[in-house]
Amino acid sequence: MRSSGPTRRQLLAGAGAVGASGLGFLGYSTDNPVHRSSIDRTETRQVSRAPEVGEVSVANFQFGERLPEMDLTQLIGVQYNGRNSHDHRLFDVIGVTITHGNSGADRPSFDRHWLDIGSSETRLLTPVNPLDYDSIQGGALVSPAVLTENLPVERGQLDDPSVIRDLITSGTFTGTTGLRENEHVERDFELIDAFLNHYSPERSDRLTRTGLLYALHRDQTTDYDGHPDAESERGYRWNCDSVAAHVVQYEGFLLEPSNSTYQFNVSQRIPRPSILGGPTVESTLSIEISP
Repeated sequence: MRSSGPTRRQLLAGAGAVGASGLGFLGYSTDNPVHRSSIDRTETRQVSRAPEVGEVSVANFQFGERLPEMDLTQLIGVQYNGRNSHDHRLFDVIGVTITHGNSGADRPSFDRHWLDIGSSETRLLTPVNPLDYDSIQGGALVSPAVLTENLPVERGQLDDPSVIRDLITSGTFTGTTGLRENEHVERDFELIDAFLNHYSPERSDRLTRTGLLYALHRDQTTDYDGHPDAESERGYRWNCDSVAAHVVQYEGFLLEPSNSTYQFNVSQRIPRPSILGGPTVESTLSIEISP
């Protein structure tokens, strides 16, 4: 028997009618708090030469104009780390999402963070293994005040490479001075260093070299899993528990060329607050290398 209550379509139609009447608040649009639309953006990088080892591509996505309710920055960095004897290419990936309040201050705005690596043309040889600590990790970015309270470092040293390397060798991030753990943090630092050197526009106060390493190795959000919502077998979701900023890092995936071309997409997204539906904000960096 048909329900006597209003259907979802009727609710949306009513919201549209209110918007058309000039009341505006419930207007059926991308900024409608009842039913918002998903928003996605893509940046493309086409490289017609062999990339240099250590070379980083960075995409900077700013959503503030279209998202007044959650001023948002999303950054994606991809570092090329060479090739093996079979001509397979090795890459590392870092993804950052930061929300801002109307005053410009960070504020808690989301509780999930997806990051996905996929390709329709190039075969990804090394699947990300969630049980392998060295392959995948993520953490909440905290403020400089929290960093200086919890680490033996001053505010002006948070981006100082020599100070950070001292923290690495002392085992500050891993809790041990074991060589393997510090080699892993050092590799992450090299990616973060190149990533932030490339990202030249004014950035959030939370985007420091120490802060990113702290998030990945000390303040981790390890509650992640493979999930159909990620739309790929190499996509994972973090449950972040209402954070203002979060970083995800994938280390060491291999690509096999298709007709001498390497193509892949790195995407990240977070939920967009809405009463009905499950809209998201998604950014994608699409890279094609044809040396």
